[in-house]
Amino acid sequence: MKNAALENLTGIKGDVYGLSDYKIFLYEDNLYIEAGSDYATAFAVNKFITFLEKYKFIPAGFELSGRYIGEKNLLDGYSYVWGDEFNAEKLNTDKWYVTETTNPGPYYERTSSYYLGSVLSGQKYGGPWIDVENSSRWQDGTVSVINEEGNNYYLEDGLLVMKTGKIDGGYYATKINAKKSFTYGIMTARVKLATKNGACSTLWSRTVDDNGASVNEFDYVENFGADQIIPNLHTWVNYTDHTNHGDTIDKRDTITPANGESLSDSFHEISLYWDAQKIVFYFDGVAYLEQDIASDPEKWEAFHKSTYMIMGVSAPTDYYGTYNNGSTPGDILGELVGSFSESFSMDYIRIFQK
Repeated sequence: MKNAALENLTGIKGDVYGLSDYKIFLYEDNLYIEAGSDYATAFAVNKFITFLEKYKFIPAGFELSGRYIGEKNLLDGYSYVWGDEFNAEKLNTDKWYVTETTNPGPYYERTSSYYLGSVLSGQKYGGPWIDVENSSRWQDGTVSVINEEGNNYYLEDGLLVMKTGKIDGGYYATKINAKKSFTYGIMTARVKLATKNGACSTLWSRTVDDNGASVNEFDYVENFGADQIIPNLHTWVNYTDHTNHGDTIDKRDTITPANGESLSDSFHEISLYWDAQKIVFYFDGVAYLEQDIASDPEKWEAFHKSTYMIMGVSAPTDYYGTYNNGSTPGDILGELVGSFSESFSMDYIRIFQK
């Protein structure tokens, strides 16, 4: 290993490594890890762990090499622990759980799903009552969550593409949950949001529900059917006792596009810096939410717990149409509603910890 003061590293087999290079290989019955920096080494170790989890053994002639591309964006002491570059043919279901209509997921089982323009059975947020268990297609302008790979979402050209659109009787949507939680660290995701024609994009995270304990909700991206990003923090207890911290957050800015542009025109980087003292959200490197979570331990207790990433795209209905005067997609789009179809694309998501 080396630091940035050195120009290269020569390995035992004569290979020369730059700062980003790594290789793990068998040589004379020993397993070696060679890398050009601490960051690349940590990245290589995680790649190796993923390999072992999948294949359960090390084959003869084993070699795993590549380049770690994130080190210049990191603070000292942080290394890659989890993420997805979406370079495979299909979504990695070891990392992601795709929500279906009758199975909301292992974590977010009973809480509101109104960001999809709908609610789960037993709760109501300004919209119609929904019987999730007996409804595969929700009516009255609400969203049908079908989530069929190749239809609602797919991987293409190194991107995860999530879609929402019009179907008979409603609108389909996509919601995907990470299977791994994290506590403190840096999260960064490169995304092209769906914000045109009233589409709703969401990138957020929350604590796993646990017998009525308080849980956190980090809202990095919510656009409520408009061409904007509104950040927020929430606390939930017993699935229904809800605190919206929006009006008391230290710094909370709405992101809007430059004149003549849309947030859906190009990719942007959404990032989180989170430690025991503070939470900071970044849009293309500029802080748009900041909160001290150390000075009032009781108020911010939930934000010292683990959180898992969730992303989705949908049509705005009920509460999520409030930023369009409470309109449903039909009201927003008028004649276009019959062909309503928007996409939320993610290039990568990466999580780093000390």
